[in-house]
This record gives sequence, C-alpha cells and structure tokens, in this order.
Amino acid sequence: MMNKRLLMPLVAAGIFAGALIFSLVRFAMSPSCERCVFYFSSYDSDDYYAEVRYLNKDKNRDMLNYFVDEFLLGPMTNRLKEAFPEGTRVEFCIRQGDDLHLGLSKNALMVDSVTFDIKKNLELLRYNIVNNFTNLNKIFIYIDGKSVTTEG
Repeated sequence: MMNKRLLMPLVAAGIFAGALIFSLVRFAMSPSCERCVFYFSSYDSDDYYAEVRYLNKDKNRDMLNYFVDEFLLGPMTNRLKEAFPEGTRVEFCIRQGDDLHLGLSKNALMVDSVTFDIKKNLELLRYNIVNNFTNLNKIFIYIDGKSVTTEG
C-alpha cells in the first residue's frame, strides 16, 4: 500500500498535469484572434479613449474591412460616442499597394446629436486605421461614391 504522504503530492501533480493538458488543447483549438485598439470620442471630453477588442482571424475575410465594420458598430464602453450614425456600412474597401480606398454608405452623411461633426469623425476613422494598420501610406475615403478627402 502506498504511503499517505506520497499520495497527496501525486494527486496534486495529476490534477496539475490534467489542467495543463486541458489548457493546451483549448488553446490549440480556439480561433486565432488579432488584438485591435479602437479609439472613440467621449461625451465628457474631446479626448480619444481606447477600447481593446480581439477580432477573430478568418482566411476568407479581409482584416482591414473587418476592422472598419467593427469601428462603424460604435463603442462597447459606456460614455463613448459613435463616430457615424447607425446604419452606416462599408461599400468598398480596396487596398492598392500602400493606398487604401474606403467607401462608406450615404448614411455617414446623416446628422444627429452625436455624429454631427463629419470632418472630425472622418479624422477619427483615419486615426483608427493608421494606428492599427501601419503599412498604409495614403487613405482615401468616399461617401456615397464621392471623395471626401483632400489628402491621403
């Protein structure tokens, strides 16, 4: 018969090994995610506040387009403002070398009490893209097919 003093460390080691194996299997089977930082304006000040989200990587979906779609959904944190009105969507997102051509639907032009400053909102969108996708040189934004950026 095994000594009681030896039994406890063996049980503890077995539980530890089981938990380690379980964690490694869960990690290997979980979808890979990319950490993205979203910046939004606050109702309380003019500063930008960061919100971290983990976006699932998908071979069939462009990460930049996915990022902009998530940005258009607005913040998840209380007291942060949406940048564009509800219903704004991406019409096209084309990367040509180091340049990005991003088209938003005409809902982006709708004005409400939160999203009334379109120029500031476009700057915030550009700020988010530049800080998360550093390999872009110029960003051209279009709303309803018409260019709204004077510079890249």
